[in-house]
Amino acid sequence: MIAQRVLDTVDARRLMRLRALTQLLGEITVFAIALMLLSFARPGPSGLEDAAVQHGLD
Repeated sequence: MIAQRVLDTVDARRLMRLRALTQLLGEITVFAIALMLLSFARPGPSGLEDAAVQHGLD
């Protein structure tokens, strides 16, 4: 009986940690996608176009 309660408590803590980790990974993913979208949306030539112009490869 007591052992089962201890196991249930340990399982609950593991589940809480897993949920927190999953939420954190989701937030990091959303942040990374937002950064990618912002980098694509910036005005002006892209980095590849900048490099081509610098090397005279129009």
